[in-house]
Amino acid sequence: MKFKNLLLLFSALTFFTFCSDDGEEGIKDLDPNVATEYLLIDGATKIIGAPPAPSATGPNFSLLQDDYSGLPGVGFELKFNTDDDFAGLYLQVDGASSYYDVPAASANGLRTILSNPDRAFAGQRVVENFGLPIDLVETPETGEFCIYICAYDENGNISQIEQFCVIITNWGGNNQLVGKWKYSKYEDFEDGELVDSETEEWGALDGEYYYSSEGDCNGISWDSVAITTKAYAWIELMSSGAYTDNYLDEIQSSTPDCGLEDISDIYIGNWSYNAGNNTIAIVDFESKDDVLNHPNDPEYAEVYEEGSIYIYGTVESVNSTTLVIKEQDDQNSGDYSLIYFEKFN
Repeated sequence: MKFKNLLLLFSALTFFTFCSDDGEEGIKDLDPNVATEYLLIDGATKIIGAPPAPSATGPNFSLLQDDYSGLPGVGFELKFNTDDDFAGLYLQVDGASSYYDVPAASANGLRTILSNPDRAFAGQRVVENFGLPIDLVETPETGEFCIYICAYDENGNISQIEQFCVIITNWGGNNQLVGKWKYSKYEDFEDGELVDSETEEWGALDGEYYYSSEGDCNGISWDSVAITTKAYAWIELMSSGAYTDNYLDEIQSSTPDCGLEDISDIYIGNWSYNAGNNTIAIVDFESKDDVLNHPNDPEYAEVYEEGSIYIYGTVESVNSTTLVIKEQDDQNSGDYSLIYFEKFN
């Protein structure tokens, strides 16, 4: 028992005072106490000192990912698995003189990243793990730091300790990604096997329909006017780090000059490339519906003050004509999605 207690004491003293990762080449390590102040976690309490040591029997706990891109003013969502009845988490930046006690209520079920049904390839998978939103201050210094984390239950039992690292990046990066990219294809894999595939045809016809409304178009009843739409969807990544996600419905009718106008929805935000782990994050800060007809109408706009992550994944390949992004909620899992884009002018 004495030997076991010594091991637990060693864990408490060393686990939270050094990081086994020497950092990515060319990326500086941030001061741990400064990095601690960068973290904004709802409901968390900062405590001076080191967290309690792991227990002999603690909650099950594991990370689904061990490296993250931290985005200015946005942060990241920590992904983990633990017992449903866990009471909270302890987090400490490697080398810091304080730690955070985070209640379980601050965590949530991970959302599906492509969750908006109005967007390309939306809502393909349901994720059944936990997520902890960790925001960052608006203007953090760029660099890397590591964090140690464990879970505890209502009886004070503490899990084994896990480690993950964060690289804070600026918006933009990797000029190969700059340009206009139209959605091409989406593939969903489970256990490494393809289970779903969907293509996005540029200018695809969205069927034929009729208005069921009163009145007429040039003397022809609306319910006799055949209407079709051509659909276009693309993202534009700009060198400044700004980005837009664009959806255009080009309206056509069997009777000309009916006053029908095209409809365009747009999402506006920023993108960031992390060279350390070859990942791209695309974040929405605003959306506008029917922007062609209501360009400055606040009733057709929505603002996401804290940012809403649209796509986060690994850049599997990029060249002058194609881009492939891989989204994977558990980096060790065979469950993942591939999003294909084609470049255009």
